[in-house]
Amino acid sequence: MKFKALNASPVQLRWTLEKEIIMNALKSVFAIAVMAISATVSAQVVYVPDFPVKKEAPVQASNPSTQAPASEASGLNQAASEKSA
Repeated sequence: MKFKALNASPVQLRWTLEKEIIMNALKSVFAIAVMAISATVSAQVVYVPDFPVKKEAPVQASNPSTQAPASEASGLNQAASEKSA
């Protein structure tokens, strides 16, 4: 504690002590606010850029002779679902 006069009255000493406590509390609140703001700003500055997403593969036009008929395809789907069940 910093006392200006050693012969100060108890009221003056108490006021000085209270004033120092209030000032220390305000300094702490200010320091916390500054740290919170700096953390927010640094989080905004350091970011992960959006990398380009892979484009979908172009749809290949195939000959109708190479495609399986609809009845065979549905049969394969049913067989696969029965195996998983």
